Amino acid sequence: MSEYLIKRLGHVTLEVSDLERATAEFATTGQLEIAEVRDGEAFLRGDMHHYWLRLVAGGENRFLRAGYEAGGPEQLAAIAQRLEKRGIEVRTCTDAVSSDRVDQWIRFTDPDGIEIEVFTHMLDAPARRMRERVRLADLLHAVFLVPDVPASAEFYREVMGFRVSDWTERIAAFMRCGNEYHHSLAFFQTPEHAGAFHHYAMLCSDFDDVMVARQDALTSKTELAEDLVRHGPSGSVGVYLRSEMGFSYEFCVWHDRITDPAHQPRILPAGRSTINVWELPPDRTTI
Repeated sequence: MSEYLIKRLGHVTLEVSDLERATAEFATTGQLEIAEVRDGEAFLRGDMHHYWLRLVAGGENRFLRAGYEAGGPEQLAAIAQRLEKRGIEVRTCTDAVSSDRVDQWIRFTDPDGIEIEVFTHMLDAPARRMRERVRLADLLHAVFLVPDVPASAEFYREVMGFRVSDWTERIAAFMRCGNEYHHSLAFFQTPEHAGAFHHYAMLCSDFDDVMVARQDALTSKTELAEDLVRHGPSGSVGVYLRSEMGFSYEFCVWHDRITDPAHQPRILPAGRSTINVWELPPDRTTI
């Protein structure tokens, strides 16, 4: 089987109406470290890459784009060529170090209206994180709401080389890339919110880190959008927080990797017991 075109989820970029307030929140309950603040934007990191989260000052609170790292310049060029064959406009920057803190990028808007950046080589941090109350391992995945999950999954399979790890019937797709985590990209079917951003997830070093993040959220009265759950598709255990600006993000641990090149995606049943295997299905609620 051919190599993956995409290595990992590199960053999520959000527009925020109050940059100072948003930066402070993501640096506390969001457990990220401020790497750089300049010209109406802030970069926050969770590991030795320059940033996982980019906040841009603007008039509203909204998702702007997700950035995925390509395997290299050849893979970046291959993705650009596939997009152009589909008639999708591709914007390019070949020297983005000073402006966007990556070597080069292409950007495009997918058929669902989601803006995606594919880049090569993000700046590396010169020193380890100084604040590690919660030890973060990876920026894990981004999830979007789309009207037609199979169509969205097929687009990312054909254009960016993602592979489907599992389905929830045909109303959710979980897709992996080069780091082989169960999903670095996922789609949930919600016709009335086409192209909407649902959440991003951060993988923690162990379960204690998830619980520390949860406790910090409770202490600061940050909303728990979803308390401790164990997901059927990936096996991960995590909590979801919702920021004051309305953005949701997840801290999790024990997220499966798929290393078998012959892996066949499962088709799991829709329902809460797949989202959280600790919940009984409706027909088994009597113990």
